[in-house]
Amino acid sequence: MEVLQAFERAGAILLDHHFVYNSGKHGPHYIDADSLFPDTELMNVIIDAMSEPWTHKTVEVVVGPPIGGLVLSTMAAARWPGPRAPELVWPTKDGKQFFFERAGFAGRLTGKRVLIFEDLLNTGGSVERVKEQVERHGGVVIGVTVMCNRGKATAESLGVDCLEAHSTV
Repeated sequence: MEVLQAFERAGAILLDHHFVYNSGKHGPHYIDADSLFPDTELMNVIIDAMSEPWTHKTVEVVVGPPIGGLVLSTMAAARWPGPRAPELVWPTKDGKQFFFERAGFAGRLTGKRVLIFEDLLNTGGSVERVKEQVERHGGVVIGVTVMCNRGKATAESLGVDCLEAHSTV
């Protein structure tokens, strides 16, 4: 299933307007990933596609920036194939910063192999800030998986070994 087609069918791609993105940058286009989340059947297909490249690797914890990444990582942990599902933790967001300060989540990252889920990558700033916090608490980020990379983010620019994007714009 092509994720970009799902965005188009849901009317989630808005063109030729003026938008201010979370990064503070301005642009003429916007993708509303939230409009896909209520369609749980479609989201199961997308989650399976996002998780599949990682099923042969050891993933001990999944995380995602609120809100889109949190929805995706929660669904992925619940649907993870194989004998052992990864743990799920999520950061609290304060302004543009993320913190793993609730429910002992910081301790659940220490020494663990962590996969970051995200809905949309524009600049990659949210993923970078989550990655910094995972590493601050002793976790090892093994990669990032995203529904759509609409910016120029690369594995190298995010400082990870692997970036899986299931659609690009």
